[in-house]
Amino acid sequence: MTASRSLALAPPAVALSAWTMALSGCDTTIQLHPEVPQRTDDGWETASLSRVAIDDAPIGVLLREIANGEYHNVHGVVLVRNGKLVLEAYFPGQDQAGRRHAFDRNTLHEQHSVTKSVTSILVGIAIDQGAIVGPEATLSTLFPENAAITSDSIKRRLTIA
Repeated sequence: MTASRSLALAPPAVALSAWTMALSGCDTTIQLHPEVPQRTDDGWETASLSRVAIDDAPIGVLLREIANGEYHNVHGVVLVRNGKLVLEAYFPGQDQAGRRHAFDRNTLHEQHSVTKSVTSILVGIAIDQGAIVGPEATLSTLFPENAAITSDSIKRRLTIA
């Protein structure tokens, strides 16, 4: 089956020249048209790679390698530097059930254990910066607006540790 897909680095972004690449081992062509990521109402300021002093050459190599299948089933690459979204690129791939998708920023993904890892990193940063007193902080003090936590005496004692 021959298919042609356009990968607009979804509204992705890099100050690279536009190029076309063929995925190795199949007849699907992906066209990359790098640009500054599309600004949305999600709160992220966008910028080009060059504006935040990132060399676009290794980024271009990475994107080509992903598109050529050198890294298996990578669905997207998002890069933030200095609080600015500078790259947002999505690639076709398979979900957990083996179904093919043209992934984009709105595609839901199964997260499994990665959420625990990211959450622990963020909690550690918050503790280090003094936003949370420590692992003994209760969920009810962190989320006082959540009635399900604050109204139940057992849940009120739950800590982040």
